[in-house]
Amino acid sequence: MLAFSALWISLKPPMPLIRRNPMELTAIDVGEGDAILVVSPEGKTLLVDAGGPVGGQATDFDYGENVVSPYLWERGIQRLDAVALSHGHSDHLGDMHAVLKNFRPPEVWTGVLPQAPPIQAFLQNAMSLGIPVRRKSAGDSFA
Repeated sequence: MLAFSALWISLKPPMPLIRRNPMELTAIDVGEGDAILVVSPEGKTLLVDAGGPVGGQATDFDYGENVVSPYLWERGIQRLDAVALSHGHSDHLGDMHAVLKNFRPPEVWTGVLPQAPPIQAFLQNAMSLGIPVRRKSAGDSFA
């Protein structure tokens, strides 16, 4: 009986417990930085950060253009519903320019950011593309 039970268990894999329309979080490999795709149960898309060179090092490789954008296109995403910038380090914001250009989100979300030149360039780029920037501070919600 024990052998039969073991055989039955090994031949019949357990059924996964999957809820319909779960929220999806995907970490896109952009090296040291972050790029996280959030897809809500309703299908709304949010990209948090887009990678970039660590420490602001000069490089010809653009994670936003060469990694994040192709991944989103492969998923069939032609437009993002929003983009969020977690903070102003180059490995989070450095390659966001290509994402803004390629996916034209209706808004960009940020927290309070310092007045550093790369951050100002990012904000100016968003505004030049006609993308409003919503800046929030602790305790505010994006609802």
